[in-house]
Amino acid sequence: MFGIGASELSVLLFLSLMWGLIIWPVWIIFSKAGFTGWLSLLLLVPVLNILVLYYVAFSKWPILKKE
Repeated sequence: MFGIGASELSVLLFLSLMWGLIIWPVWIIFSKAGFTGWLSLLLLVPVLNILVLYYVAFSKWPILKKE
């Protein structure tokens, strides 16, 4: 009665795949560009994901300012 059902298990599986296939590589890319990796978690929010990509694409990358 209080166990994990098939629908909860499928949601957990989906979230694990999202982390592994999308968030983790983007975290690494953002970190290499000089941004915080936590910014990649905003890709899970439907409208903010587009804004984050535009922000990273058109802003000055912090890694390039250090040179």
